[in-house]
Amino acid sequence: TDKLVLWKEEYWMNERLSPYLLETQQEVVDCLLEQCQNVEENFPQASSFAVGIHQLEIQRIKYMVTDYIRTRLKKIDKHAEYALEEELVKDDQSVPHLS
Repeated sequence: TDKLVLWKEEYWMNERLSPYLLETQQEVVDCLLEQCQNVEENFPQASSFAVGIHQLEIQRIKYMVTDYIRTRLKKIDKHAEYALEEELVKDDQSVPHLS
Protein backbone atom coordinates (compact mmCIF):
# COMPACT_ATOMS: atom_id res chain seq x y z
CA THR A 1 0.00 0.00 0.00
CA ASP A 2 2.85 2.41 0.76
CA LYS A 3 4.31 1.67 -2.65
CA LEU A 4 0.99 2.53 -4.25
CA VAL A 5 0.82 5.91 -2.54
CA LEU A 6 4.43 6.60 -3.48
CA TRP A 7 3.75 5.56 -7.08
CA LYS A 8 0.70 7.77 -7.34
CA GLU A 9 2.41 10.80 -5.92
CA GLU A 10 5.88 10.33 -7.34
CA TYR A 11 6.42 7.94 -10.25
CA TRP A 12 3.24 8.69 -12.17
CA MET A 13 3.52 12.47 -11.90
CA ASN A 14 7.29 12.44 -12.50
CA GLU A 15 6.79 10.45 -15.69
CA ARG A 16 4.03 12.79 -16.84
CA LEU A 17 6.00 15.97 -16.11
CA SER A 18 9.46 14.86 -17.21
CA PRO A 19 10.44 15.60 -20.79
CA TYR A 20 12.67 12.49 -20.69
CA LEU A 21 11.85 8.81 -20.41
CA LEU A 22 12.46 7.78 -16.80
CA GLU A 23 13.38 4.32 -15.55
CA THR A 24 10.50 1.90 -15.74
CA GLN A 25 8.53 1.06 -12.60
CA GLN A 26 7.20 -2.25 -13.85
CA GLU A 27 7.17 -3.90 -10.42
CA VAL A 28 4.90 -1.16 -9.09
CA VAL A 29 2.61 -1.42 -12.12
CA ASP A 30 2.42 -5.20 -11.62
CA CYS A 31 1.63 -4.70 -7.92
CA LEU A 32 -1.17 -2.25 -8.75
CA LEU A 33 -2.73 -4.56 -11.32
CA GLU A 34 -2.46 -7.52 -8.94
CA GLN A 35 -4.18 -5.54 -6.21
CA CYS A 36 -6.98 -4.59 -8.63
CA GLN A 37 -7.44 -8.24 -9.53
CA ASN A 38 -7.58 -9.25 -5.85
CA VAL A 39 -10.22 -6.62 -5.10
CA GLU A 40 -12.29 -7.67 -8.13
CA GLU A 41 -12.20 -11.30 -6.99
CA ASN A 42 -13.63 -10.30 -3.61
CA PHE A 43 -16.58 -8.27 -4.99
CA PRO A 44 -19.25 -10.95 -4.42
CA GLN A 45 -18.39 -11.03 -0.70
CA ALA A 46 -18.93 -7.31 -0.15
CA SER A 47 -22.09 -5.23 0.23
CA SER A 48 -23.38 -3.26 -2.76
CA PHE A 49 -22.10 0.06 -1.34
CA ALA A 50 -18.66 -1.43 -0.74
CA VAL A 51 -18.62 -2.89 -4.26
CA GLY A 52 -19.28 0.57 -5.70
CA ILE A 53 -16.44 2.09 -3.69
CA HIS A 54 -14.07 -0.72 -4.74
CA GLN A 55 -15.06 -0.37 -8.39
CA LEU A 56 -14.41 3.36 -8.25
CA GLU A 57 -10.96 2.79 -6.73
CA ILE A 58 -10.13 0.12 -9.32
CA GLN A 59 -11.13 2.49 -12.14
CA ARG A 60 -8.90 5.18 -10.66
CA ILE A 61 -5.92 2.84 -10.40
CA LYS A 62 -6.46 1.51 -13.93
CA TYR A 63 -6.59 5.08 -15.22
CA MET A 64 -3.27 5.88 -13.52
CA VAL A 65 -1.61 2.76 -14.91
CA THR A 66 -3.00 3.38 -18.40
CA ASP A 67 -1.91 7.01 -18.36
CA TYR A 68 1.56 6.04 -17.12
CA ILE A 69 1.97 3.50 -19.93
CA ARG A 70 0.49 5.87 -22.54
CA THR A 71 2.91 8.63 -21.45
CA ARG A 72 5.88 6.26 -21.70
CA LEU A 73 4.82 5.05 -25.14
CA LYS A 74 4.46 8.62 -26.42
CA LYS A 75 7.96 9.44 -25.20
CA ILE A 76 9.42 6.30 -26.74
CA ASP A 77 7.66 7.02 -30.03
CA LYS A 78 8.75 10.65 -30.06
CA HIS A 79 12.39 9.88 -29.22
CA ALA A 80 12.72 6.35 -30.63
CA GLU A 81 16.27 6.65 -31.91
CA TYR A 82 17.58 8.17 -28.69
CA ALA A 83 15.75 5.62 -26.54
CA LEU A 84 17.19 2.72 -28.54
CA GLU A 85 20.71 4.16 -28.38
CA GLU A 86 20.42 4.58 -24.61
CA GLU A 87 19.16 1.02 -24.23
CA LEU A 88 22.04 -0.39 -26.29
CA VAL A 89 24.67 1.57 -24.35
CA LYS A 90 23.46 0.29 -20.97
CA ASP A 91 24.96 -2.80 -19.45
CA ASP A 92 22.86 -5.89 -18.78
CA GLN A 93 22.58 -5.21 -15.01
CA SER A 94 20.90 -1.83 -15.25
CA VAL A 95 17.15 -1.28 -15.23
CA PRO A 96 15.72 -1.12 -18.77
CA HIS A 97 13.96 2.05 -19.87
CA LEU A 98 11.96 0.37 -22.61
CA SER A 99 9.58 -1.78 -20.59
